[in-house]
Amino acid sequence: MRIKHGMNRLWTGFGNQTPAVLTLVFLLGIQVAAFSLPQIPVPPSESTAFQWNLLQVIGVFIVTIVGLFVVARYAGSLPGLRRLIRYETLASATMAGPAKAGDTPLSDLIGEAGVALTSLRPAGKAEFAGQPRDVVTEGEFVEKGTRVEVLAVHGRQVVVAPRGGPAA
Repeated sequence: MRIKHGMNRLWTGFGNQTPAVLTLVFLLGIQVAAFSLPQIPVPPSESTAFQWNLLQVIGVFIVTIVGLFVVARYAGSLPGLRRLIRYETLASATMAGPAKAGDTPLSDLIGEAGVALTSLRPAGKAEFAGQPRDVVTEGEFVEKGTRVEVLAVHGRQVVVAPRGGPAA
């Protein structure tokens, strides 16, 4: 038997929606308890008051859920809320400007030898093929002027390790 996609996400494996649904049910129960009388209503007047309180709480709960849905669904088209939403996407976002002419891609630096231009504690600058680069070590301190080798490149981060003594 195949379960519909929505119900499958809601209940199978306790998906992301289950805690939210349980929280809403719990909050509804608290609201009912707060508005109701501390004892089971026996006289007709208490029963009527209990029913009225229960109806108010359920009504507010339903209006709140519908209002949240409307705001979530149409927030981008409501003039007052349009300023709260960022429309740029990850595809259009960049971490740095375009590469300069003559720059080598960072992935080409793996295995290259260079010289530490500053002390690496563990981050600093090193020079590779005449170009200064921001680099980081794997935690060790490297003195200025020490030969370093590129071990890895993670995004824009160049990881180096000391190789040999000071540069000549």
